[in-house]
Formats: sequence, C-alpha cells, structure tokens
Amino acid sequence: MKVLVAGVGGIGGFLGAKLASAYSSSGSHEVYFLARGPHLDAIKKNGLTLRSPLGTITAHPKGASDAVSLWPEMDLVILCVKGYDLRETAKGIEPVVGENTLVLPLQNGIGKREEVEKVLARGQVADGTMYVFAHIHSPGVVVHVGGPGKVVFGSPRPDLEPKLEETRDLLCGAQIEADLTTEVEVAIWKKFLVLAPVAGLTALYGATVGEVRDDQGKWNLLLRLMEEVVELAKASGVSLGGDALDEAVAIVRSFPRDGKSSLLHDLEAGRKNELDWLLGRALDLGRDLGISLPFLKEVYDGIRSRWSPGRFQ
Repeated sequence: MKVLVAGVGGIGGFLGAKLASAYSSSGSHEVYFLARGPHLDAIKKNGLTLRSPLGTITAHPKGASDAVSLWPEMDLVILCVKGYDLRETAKGIEPVVGENTLVLPLQNGIGKREEVEKVLARGQVADGTMYVFAHIHSPGVVVHVGGPGKVVFGSPRPDLEPKLEETRDLLCGAQIEADLTTEVEVAIWKKFLVLAPVAGLTALYGATVGEVRDDQGKWNLLLRLMEEVVELAKASGVSLGGDALDEAVAIVRSFPRDGKSSLLHDLEAGRKNELDWLLGRALDLGRDLGISLPFLKEVYDGIRSRWSPGRFQ
C-alpha cells in the first residue's frame, strides 16, 4: 500500500514513525509524510524520531514534503492535522486521492467525515479517533507520554469493509493497536463526552484536571457539560448507552492530577487553538438541531473572555 500520513505532530508522528519504521526498509509498503517548517526540515535530514515508554525509534519515510504534487496516488491517507487545518489539508491532498483511496480523519471532535467529504470529489472517507498522549518535543522528535496508542475506526458502509480490514492489518503489522467497528460514531462521541468538558473547564479556569476534580463547583459543571453532550449525541441520532456517563466520569477520575488539555496548552502558549473546532462546532450543531446547551455556551463564552481575543482565529 501507498500510505500518506498528513500531519506528523502528536498523533501523526506516533503513527507515521511506527508505520515507516515497520515498512520502509522492507519495501512492502510505502509511507509518505506531509509536514511543514522546521519539523519537516529535520525529518528530511535525520528522519522522524519517536520516543516512547516502549523504546525509541527513528523512521525514514519514502518521502516527506509540504506538498503532494510529486507523489503517486495513495491507497490510504490518514489525516492527523488539527481540526482547524482539516479543510485546507483535505484540499491539499486532492492530487493523490483517487476513486479508491481510503481517507481516514483522526482529529479530536465531531463531524470530521462530513467536513472531508465536503472538500474531496474523490476517495472513500471513513471515520475514527485516536487514544494517545503525544506531542512534538523538538523538530523531528515526537514524544509518546501515555495512552495505549490505539486507533478506533470504521464505517457503516459494507462496501468499505475490505479496505478497512486491509488498513487494520497494516496498522497491526506496525505494532499499532487498531479496533475496527461499524459503530464508529459511538466511539467518537464517547471520546467527545470526555474531551469537550475536560478541554473546556481546564481552559476556562486555567486549571489542571486535578484542580477541576477537587473543586466541587467545577466538578458539578463538568457533569452538567457531560449531560449536554449526551443530549446532543442523542439528538444527532447517536445513542451512547446507559453507562456512558459513568464510564466518562471514571475516565476523568483516572487522568493524572497535573494533566492539562491541549486546548489549554495552546492558549497558554498563544498558539492557534481548537476552541471553535471543539466547543464552537458543538454549539453550532445544537442550534441546527434546536437543542439548548446553556452550560457549553457559558464555558465557551467564558474561555473567549478569559483569554485575549487575538488567540482566537
């Protein structure tokens, strides 16, 4: 297979390094990286290094560039850029997307598949999510700090099953845990059920997860946010099951006390951030469906008030 990993930050760097390390030397599959800036320059010069509790690897892809124009048509494109770059990146990969190319977006948040399908005239778009804590440490170096590194993906379309199974085998062959499911929307919403409240409250208060857990008022607000996400999922046609809230609470209780969301990290560093991609899109969906989300709206507005307007793009 010819595989393009578009965006080699935390998620893409984890996946790309493992794929290129497993397959590039054997030539059984070709792995390409879409990257930019000093990170790309370092990868071209020295390869991509992944530091993990399981060990350190340095991978050399078949190709690395900030544009796809000179590459062949891909069999698989894994979209790992941040949500705010998704549409632009999807447009940028069009030259290597054919009718039978499987495109797999793994961004945090909801509505990824629909966004990609709006842009691409060709290709078969699946959906998925990723469970890993990883980030760029320095140009050419990605650090995996925790999480299983598991991909959960799929599609309700039976005709995509052979391609999805081939993708699962590709990932597993690179020692990447991969779960294939026909209920991928449930998996995505269950992750969002944890992600949106934790990202929202850590960003609103400039607090760690432990500080949110220890403050009864903040914790009660987190529970209200979770209830609204469950309601929004149900209105969208996705039932998360009777245990979803309890499972989400247990996950938040298991997080490290000093953990922060990537949204808070980006706000503190003055970087472009995913507030509108995460909470803003949820509010937009609620308006479209006629669902009132007062607590999500309160947190969204509070974040924009707390941090300088120039941080939001």
